[in-house]
Amino acid sequence: MTTYVGQHMSSPVHTIQRSKPLGEAARLCLEKDINSLIVVDEDEQFHGMVTTSDLLRRFVDDDSQSQPQVDEYVTTDVVTAFTYTELRDAADQMIEHNIHHLPVLSPDGTVHGVLSTADVMEFFSTPP
Repeated sequence: MTTYVGQHMSSPVHTIQRSKPLGEAARLCLEKDINSLIVVDEDEQFHGMVTTSDLLRRFVDDDSQSQPQVDEYVTTDVVTAFTYTELRDAADQMIEHNIHHLPVLSPDGTVHGVLSTADVMEFFSTPP
């Protein structure tokens, strides 16, 4: 039986607009106890991703008191999947690219969810 990403992704997904202050992204990650946010543009279309590692890098690299925007730290070269991507293929992508969060999109760029390594591990460790 084929299993698809859309059946195992986390949804709804937490997003932040790319024009928001980076501190707001950090607060949202802490409040929601999450490790990544999907970054969207003004039309709520996928733009990229910001992770807690990105946030940590900002605070380590920059000791100034400036208030950068999310867009200054967003990763836009992001590996993504679609809801109809086979779960095994998505897991292979995550391993190949050494990533822990895979944004799940529709063909028009709308964000549907995020597939995490925890989601994948839960599926593969659950007996049939």
